[in-house]
Amino acid sequence: MPPAHLDLLLDASMGSFVYLGPVLPVVAAALVVHLVFKRDETSTLSRLLGLLLGVPTCIHVLFSDKSEAIALGFLKDLAYFYSTLGLSILLYRLSPWHPIARYPGPILCKVSKLYWTAIARKGQQHRLLAKLHKQYGDIVRIGPNEVSIANASAIDPLMGAQGVPKGQSWSGRLPRNALPNLVGIRDKKEHARRRKTWQRALNPTSIKYYEGFLSSRTQQMVDLLAQKVPGPINMSEWMGYYTFDIMGDIVFGDGPEMMKNGDSNNLWHLLEESQKTLFLFGLVPWLGQLMLQVGKVIPLLPGITNYRNYTIGRVVERRQRGSPNRDLFHYLMDDDGVLEDKPTAAEVMSDSALAIIAGADTTTSGISSFLYFITRYPKVYQKVQEEVDSLGGDLTSSEKQAKLTYLNATINESLRLLPPVQSGSQREVPRGSGVVMIGPYELPEGTAAFIPFSLVQRDQRNFSPCPEMFLPERWLSKDLREKLEPDLFNEKVPYRLNQSAFLPFSYGPANCVGKQLAYVEMRMAICLLLHRFTLRFAPGYNPSQYEDEFRDYYIVVKGDLPILLTIRN
Repeated sequence: MPPAHLDLLLDASMGSFVYLGPVLPVVAAALVVHLVFKRDETSTLSRLLGLLLGVPTCIHVLFSDKSEAIALGFLKDLAYFYSTLGLSILLYRLSPWHPIARYPGPILCKVSKLYWTAIARKGQQHRLLAKLHKQYGDIVRIGPNEVSIANASAIDPLMGAQGVPKGQSWSGRLPRNALPNLVGIRDKKEHARRRKTWQRALNPTSIKYYEGFLSSRTQQMVDLLAQKVPGPINMSEWMGYYTFDIMGDIVFGDGPEMMKNGDSNNLWHLLEESQKTLFLFGLVPWLGQLMLQVGKVIPLLPGITNYRNYTIGRVVERRQRGSPNRDLFHYLMDDDGVLEDKPTAAEVMSDSALAIIAGADTTTSGISSFLYFITRYPKVYQKVQEEVDSLGGDLTSSEKQAKLTYLNATINESLRLLPPVQSGSQREVPRGSGVVMIGPYELPEGTAAFIPFSLVQRDQRNFSPCPEMFLPERWLSKDLREKLEPDLFNEKVPYRLNQSAFLPFSYGPANCVGKQLAYVEMRMAICLLLHRFTLRFAPGYNPSQYEDEFRDYYIVVKGDLPILLTIRN
């Protein structure tokens, strides 16, 4: 028989004691479990089952009413336990005692990240962020322990050299104890160690070597497109094939020939769909890791599985045949023996897979958006065309391309309005570090935060005039921009170009290590395309569709971009 003080409660209305079984121990146990969850959002299946099922089971065995039917009593105890746990979590997250209670946001966001996940599942996270920041201001609570900060003063404190580590969202995209690739490493020292390999692989000398791959692949692209004139041709899809082939060349010495054969294995589509799923797992990290544990038995992500098998095959093939080329794999393997810490086979495999995804996706988005903008704005198109034509016989010279002022301004403006990563990269204040100042905001330990790139890049405090307007001239020198657009750039309108708020390749020591390669690749593709073809939208296509169909899954999923091509004389 359980202790009397745990079995009896005073019924004030009856003036007598009534038996409540193990209600008090069950309630107490639920509150203790909540305290455990506050310190650590459990992501192992065994521990979760122990806390959510093992604890109430033990309480039932120790304190149950032996006269009651076993099944009925156990169900009642579970109901008390889960009701108490849920109510405790709800009240705490909405209470003024919560560590980030001071920051405004929707009630549903404060209660659970599942609401946000439901919105993000449709790729609308960037649009919801814009709406919430317009309603609540620069800082918005978008999860129980997470905020979005649309203020450029928070960029360096959050993401700079002295900033905070990456957040748990990166852990939610990986099975527990799995080796992350470079982008997913949360430990700052480990990230710096692994990044050394990439810095050697993507330094100016290495990029110069890769230009041979770039030039031949880009020439192949325009030759194949010439066979499809006039189209319409889905340039968004074609740029994906082009960049995937190039990254295959750069990483392994040869590409998958998607431009010739298309996505015959449906690899790109499956990979894109799987990245969506991993992104959603990252929004609720503990649930994501649980799902990935289940995925070891039930193949939840065929795209990731297929891509992993593809990468394994490429790595094995490349190691077996060797190569006289100093491709990126050469550096990932440290074939020169320069590094003190030799990369492990698992690191090489993980980073080889990352190289193709990251290199192809960012550049695809950048080129596609550039083509969309210049086709939509004929005056800009004409100015870019004149610069490209001025190259003459130096069309494929990356040094000459880099000096095309208006071309580079137009690329930057395209990346400003439609960055390849819309909603930023999560960071988290480590446990035990106390309160950290991120710009003007106090963030307690355990708080996750991110900067929505697309919003700070359209903020009038950072880019003026007309931050919502496609205006490449803003990137030019004072004399040139005032000459080209005197009505917009003059003494009456404040001019702002906050370079530290320009984040298409992220920011700080964890920024995109392949940034310079991406610029070289984009310029090469654009110059050869505009030299060979005249572009215009396909009949019946509404240009607004391109931006409307942008979907934010950390990476950007784009809609079609149907273009008619005419071969130039």
